Amino acid sequence: MVIYRLIRCATYWIEVTMPLLWTQHLEQSKMKKHIFLFLLSFWVSIAAKAQFKITGKILDAKHQAIGDAIVRAGTVAASTDRNGKFELVLPNKHGHIAVSHINYRPKNVLYTFPDSLIVTLERNELALEEVVVYSDGYQSLPKERATGSFEMIANKVLNQRSSLNIIDKLESTVPGLQFDRRKSATVMNVRGLGSFSDALLKPLIILDNFPYEGELSNINPNDIESVTVLKDAAASSIWGARAGNGVIVLKSKRNAERSKGKWDAGVSFMVTKKADLDYLQLMSSADFIAVEQQLYEKGFYKSALSNSSASYLFSPVVKLLRDIDVGKISKPEADRQLERYRNINYKDDMEHYFFRNAVLQQYNASYGTHSDLLTSRFSVGYDRNLANAVTDKNNRFTLKSDLIYQLGKNLELSTAFQYVNTTANQSPSAFSFPINPGGNRQALYPYAQLVDENQNAAAIAYAYDPDYLIGISDPLLDWTMKPYKDIFDSRTDDKMDYFNGGLNLMYSFSKNFKFTGQYNIEKQIQQQQTLFTEDAYFTRNLINQFTTSTNGLLTYGIPKGAINTLSGNRMLSHRGRAQLNYEVNNNLHLLTVLAGAEYSKRTSESSSSRVYGYDVNLKTSQPVDYVTLFQTYRGLAGKQSIPYLMSDQMRENRFVSFFANVGYTFFNKYTVSASARRDASNLFGVKTNDRWNPLWSVGTAWYLSKEKWMQQIPEINHLKLRWTIGHSGNIGGITGSEPIITYTKAPSGAQTTLPRALISALPNPSLKWEDIRMINYGLDFGLFNNKISGSIEYFNKLSSDLLATDLIDPTSGFSSMTKNVGKLLNRGFDFKLSGRIGHGRFSWIPTLFLSSSKNKVLEFYGNLSTGTTYTTNAGTSMRPLKDKSLYPVFSYVFAGLDPLNGDPQGIYKGQVSKDYRNMLRDSIQNLSYHGTALPPYYGAFRNEFNWKNMSVSFNISYKFGHYFQKETIRYASLYNSWISHKDYEKRWVKPGDELTTTVPSMNYPADTNRDTFYANSEANIEKGDIVKLQDVQFSYAPDCSRFLSSKKLNVRLFFNANNVCVLWRATKSGLDADFLGIPNARNFTIGLNVSY
Repeated sequence: MVIYRLIRCATYWIEVTMPLLWTQHLEQSKMKKHIFLFLLSFWVSIAAKAQFKITGKILDAKHQAIGDAIVRAGTVAASTDRNGKFELVLPNKHGHIAVSHINYRPKNVLYTFPDSLIVTLERNELALEEVVVYSDGYQSLPKERATGSFEMIANKVLNQRSSLNIIDKLESTVPGLQFDRRKSATVMNVRGLGSFSDALLKPLIILDNFPYEGELSNINPNDIESVTVLKDAAASSIWGARAGNGVIVLKSKRNAERSKGKWDAGVSFMVTKKADLDYLQLMSSADFIAVEQQLYEKGFYKSALSNSSASYLFSPVVKLLRDIDVGKISKPEADRQLERYRNINYKDDMEHYFFRNAVLQQYNASYGTHSDLLTSRFSVGYDRNLANAVTDKNNRFTLKSDLIYQLGKNLELSTAFQYVNTTANQSPSAFSFPINPGGNRQALYPYAQLVDENQNAAAIAYAYDPDYLIGISDPLLDWTMKPYKDIFDSRTDDKMDYFNGGLNLMYSFSKNFKFTGQYNIEKQIQQQQTLFTEDAYFTRNLINQFTTSTNGLLTYGIPKGAINTLSGNRMLSHRGRAQLNYEVNNNLHLLTVLAGAEYSKRTSESSSSRVYGYDVNLKTSQPVDYVTLFQTYRGLAGKQSIPYLMSDQMRENRFVSFFANVGYTFFNKYTVSASARRDASNLFGVKTNDRWNPLWSVGTAWYLSKEKWMQQIPEINHLKLRWTIGHSGNIGGITGSEPIITYTKAPSGAQTTLPRALISALPNPSLKWEDIRMINYGLDFGLFNNKISGSIEYFNKLSSDLLATDLIDPTSGFSSMTKNVGKLLNRGFDFKLSGRIGHGRFSWIPTLFLSSSKNKVLEFYGNLSTGTTYTTNAGTSMRPLKDKSLYPVFSYVFAGLDPLNGDPQGIYKGQVSKDYRNMLRDSIQNLSYHGTALPPYYGAFRNEFNWKNMSVSFNISYKFGHYFQKETIRYASLYNSWISHKDYEKRWVKPGDELTTTVPSMNYPADTNRDTFYANSEANIEKGDIVKLQDVQFSYAPDCSRFLSSKKLNVRLFFNANNVCVLWRATKSGLDADFLGIPNARNFTIGLNVSY
């Protein structure tokens, strides 16, 4: 500013004094020349340091001023005042300036002196005060008018995790949404459990205003703009009898920016490490061999070796010890072989030859336009995935088109089309670890060799004893199992085509009154072919089993050739909706009303077939006799009929619904909302459909921060109270209102070969949806200019009329049937706290959330079993029991080890006891109840750090308050089934060990009751509390305008790492209670996004 004022003064002085000096003393020309030269040199020296004042104003999308924005050009910077104005004095008349703000996306603009700038900034997707609009599938609702509990996950948060599946991206992102990964299929729980059935636990998925019936893997995550979780009744009850477990609304991307055309493209590569097989904690080969030697010395195998059967498997070590005794091998040679076995573990072969690091490649591109008449977006995606198993791979191709036509002033037509094609290839003979060899064993001895020294597949003991197979003189097909060869001798090819089309017509009768008609169709066709070649063990084994030998002549019940199995699934869904919307707003009153009706029909069909003697080249097969009971080879499996896999199934679900929703806001401070819905369906009983019993909700909200007396507290920027109550439903078709009859062929061993009909479910004319009543209290707040914001919510969720087993009159032919008789209570809270801390071009955006959900069974009329039912695999499945958690963890009371012999001790009739048989039969009241296996407390702490064009983020997730039962050694299973565990190393060996270990001594003979008591005792129940580091991401968005003439090109490079590590866990066993098997492996992703 000082230099600027000097220039102005110098200019003024020259303009005023120069004429005076030239008119006076004209005769003194010499003096005039000197003065002129002096002034000229002074003006030039000042002009050499000339500066230019650049002014402007920074606004948001609503043309509101943005204060405290940083405006920078090189080393010169200034901040905007409360009116959004700024001034910069720069040495150049034109150039670039960079504008940044903690709540907005940075922007580079061109300035030219003396024009004043108007710069508009776009909000960050994570900005706390952004205008949030929730969508429940029927309407879009601004956050300030919402009475219900909504949680929206923005696109930026979704992109912090790489996955083929959009659902996987939701984990640890919002309070109230819990993932249960302890089963083969991940289960999502919205605010706890609401049913006694696994089939009814899934939340309703909405994609672009309609329920989504297809496979979730069909949805390309790159096409999803945001996800909204509807958690309470006011938010979700409008979906009626299908919303009891919460609703998750997926919103597809639209091109909202006005432009002639916008391109987006992305590519990423993700590597997932192969599974850590050591996690299963099995015995080492050396320890396993030591046990076999001890058992052999005690005569455990003597009887079996002398009277062996075809299906009794012996390990190579046992046979080696026998060969020593009979003199077939010398002791030194046997010791050499034993030493070699001790250093072998087939786990290493599996890690090297059967598994690999998975590689996922993702490619996507989209093009969108936006104008007054047409808004469009077209996208294409391709994913190529090489799975962890060396034989498995899959591909996905997606196309999506969204168009919005403005047909007239009051008429709008929109269309949405999606096509997905997926192909998957895998081996149906894939082996999991540990390998189950069949016969009389359930796990393979650890020192097996799957690949020999020449990299060839090696045979293992499988189903039949190798010595028995060697002794067969008939020329059967090779009956040995070579796992590494077998995984390539069969394959399953899966192909799926999915189509989703939508048509939406909206007509505006006036500014306030609109009609919307919508139609949606979904179609999914899945075809699967499983081909076992003639070389596959499955084929060879089946052919040999149904082969008979008569005087050396073989007769084949199943012809030679491949076995080909075809299966298919077809789903077709039609939905239609007619809806009226009315809205009036005069600044004092705001009224919104919607009402409508919808119809849906979903038909699903499935079929399967199998042929034998299949020729892959000619596509021909040979007939077989499915009726006759064949004597299997040497009676190995008695009499059997050839497996028949012909089946056809069809199911049709129909819904008719009426719904309405009203919202009223007074003076922008007080809001009341109400909704009601009536559902009728062929899934319900006649009495239910005839009865008018709508599901409903009401809610209120009070915007305290808009009260005058509250505005006197400047630290509080936002404060809102909410309360809702309502009922929603839950119906999944696990039973029916009509009797279910299954028609089957006669099973093997039946006295007749006639087909039979079985009644599998009795009719229930009173069958209805499960009813979920939810009460929710909420407080939203924003403090210190919204640098701190969050919410606190408490909910009470009562599930009634739950489908459960109820006892009935046994003279009906059934002792029980499924009725609406159960009741379950969930209580808990959701807490969320977010902040924005920054200075200049640096910002830290932390988000902390903690949720609690505790459930208790209030009513259950099913049969109560003995204690063993509740202690076996404790907490891994739902076992309703009154006044207990739905996933209860019970155990036997453990009284330590007997110091004399290391036997486990319990409590029976109040006394220390080793009466294992009676302790296993003891009543539930005498068991130790620990709590729930499903975490009652869970949450995450997400952090994002931004500096200039770089961003680093990570997520710390945590779960507390739950228990799990760990595996341990069972000596009877070790001796008889080869099932081992590393706890063997911790076993009691001598007196005094009971002070440092709880693992019983190795006893002989083994006592199954002893093993069961210890395995299901308190000694093996541990706390599941755990803290993990997940979703670590680094991204960099270079300023392309610095080296390209175009200002429209945006580039983003990113690196992700997920399942990074466990930061802390309560258990000392090193296990992860989130998984029953091996946890998800660590994965790394690198990618590039470009938009223009």
